Formats: sequence, C-alpha cells, structure tokens
Amino acid sequence: MQNNLYPLLSSAENNLLCILCRELPEDLVESNCCSNLLCWECASSQSICPNCGKELNASNCRTNVPLKRIVDAMQTKCRIDGCSEFISPSIRKVHENNLCQYRKIQCPNSSKCELLKAKDLDLHVNHLCNYRMVFCPHECGISVPFFELENHLDYICVNTEVDCPNHCDARLKRELMKIHVAQECQYQPIDCPFSKFGCKEVINRCNTTSHLETHVIQHLSLMSNTVEKQEMEIKLLNNEMDSLKNNQIFTQIDSVIGLFGQTWNANREAIGARADFIRQKYDQLSYTNLWMFFGFICLLYLVPGLKILFFAFSAIWLFQKRRAFWNHSPRRIPKWFLVIITSWLIWRLII
Repeated sequence: MQNNLYPLLSSAENNLLCILCRELPEDLVESNCCSNLLCWECASSQSICPNCGKELNASNCRTNVPLKRIVDAMQTKCRIDGCSEFISPSIRKVHENNLCQYRKIQCPNSSKCELLKAKDLDLHVNHLCNYRMVFCPHECGISVPFFELENHLDYICVNTEVDCPNHCDARLKRELMKIHVAQECQYQPIDCPFSKFGCKEVINRCNTTSHLETHVIQHLSLMSNTVEKQEMEIKLLNNEMDSLKNNQIFTQIDSVIGLFGQTWNANREAIGARADFIRQKYDQLSYTNLWMFFGFICLLYLVPGLKILFFAFSAIWLFQKRRAFWNHSPRRIPKWFLVIITSWLIWRLII
C-alpha cells in the first residue's frame, strides 16, 4: 500500500510505519518476535509475523510508550479521497468516521438515494432530494414527497383549479368541481327522471325539459305499468298476510285446546272425587239438621216452661244480630217480610 505521508516522512521516519498497513500506527504495539511496530488492529488480524514468519500473538505484543508519544505527535493525511487535512494518528478514525466533510453518508430522507459527501448533505436534503417532504403550494394542508408533488397537484389536491370534465366553461377548485358536476353542469349526462319507472334514456341535464315534453305518452305508459305491478304485488302480500294470520290463529287455538285437555285429563279424577266427598258431607249434614229440628219442636211441646225460655233467648239474639241480619238478607226477598215471618214463627212456638 502506498504511503500517504510521502514526502513528509524521511527514510528514517518510515521505520515508524506499521509493517502491515504501512501507515502510522493508531494504537502502536511492538511485536514479541522481531520487535517491529504494528497497529493493534493489524496485530489482532494476523497469526504469522510478515517480517520474520514466526507466530504472532496480539496479546503478547507490548506497547512501546516512547515511540507511541513520537507517533502521536506526528501528522498523517486523511485517507478519504478529496480531503487534504493532516491529523494525528490517534484521532484519525474519529475524523474519518464523524468529522471529515468528504466522508460518504446516507441521505436521511430515503435509503434509495445515493451516498453523499457530508459537505453536500444540507443542500441535498433541503433542496435537491426527490424524497424530501414538501407542503402543497395550494395550501391544502397535505405534505408529500417531492417526486409525488406533481401527481398530487394534478389528481388529488382539493384546492387545485381544474376544468369541467364535460367541457363547459366552468373552472373551479377540485372539491367544488364535484358539486358542480353532480348538481349544476348542464352538459352532465344524467338518467331520465322517470328511470325508476323504466325509462332507460340518458340525457344531458340541459335537455331534460325537452325530453319530458317529447316522451309524455311513453312515460305515462311506464307509470301505468308500474302501478299495475304494484297493485298485483299488494294483493299478493295481503293474501299472504291473511294466510299467515289464519295459520297463527288456528295454531293458537290448537295449543289452547291441547293445554286445556291436558289440564282436564290430569284433574278430572281429583275433581270427581272431591265432588263425591262434598255431596256425602252435605247429605249427612242435611239429615242431621232435620232430626235436630224435629227433636227441638218435640221438646218445646213436652216441656211447658221451655217455650218461654226460647222466646226470651230468641228476642235477645234478634236484638243483637239485627244489623247483620238486615244487611245480609237476600235482595230478592223484602226485609220487612223476613221480620214478619220470624215474628210469626216465634209467636206460634209460644202458643
């Protein structure tokens, strides 16, 4: 490798160069085999010494401090093409990687850009890069890459003025042009107002009136056919609704009858048995009350003083129960009649 220091270095100073890269060492070390100078990186990358051919071990290489001071005080030219600066070997890597204005760096806007020199980066990023983001010049509020700006203005930007696609004289912003074409443009092809009735004519908006005037009979015929079809559909729908209602009614009646039949079958025996039991009890009570009444009458006639006692107790009982007897008597029998009959029965029992 050609030395970048010529002619600054004398032949004696050439002995300070690394025996591998032939440059001033950045981290100077001395080989353990032949005491030649190397860079630490060069020593680490080799296993055989290129000068004596013996085994080279970077861990066994030692630092020659006096020579390192001499080398660090010397100046070496930057290895990047175009850069003419001379720097210390100890900071050469820092300069070439981070400070040199001729180093190649990637454009921050896109990886598709070519590598740039550091000194040209600002100009490229802000003014030349096709991938830089720019705002729409018509102030629509959208930012796009520079290479897409023309397409944005021609097809997307809502504030760009465009001509009417129907070749009328209107020139409006794109967002207003949509309204113009949909509602105002007289050359816009539209469907006939009677298209929902079957008219298939497509006419310009300005010819709507003349079309309606010249096709009155056709439009009336289409409307008549549509009305007839709708009436038939309405009749069919009414028939379907009636059939559905009837089916629902019969279904509900069948379900009610089924439930009633199940309930009756389940409770019929229990109801019959209960009715028989009540009938027997009523018969027993009727016979018992009858015998008790006849026995009481006999006692009244056989025991003379019993009639007077019965009369006294009956008078007291009627006096106490007069309000309940009066309020709960049957409506179809006059209350005064019940009082007369009761008094007559008591009088007959006493006599």
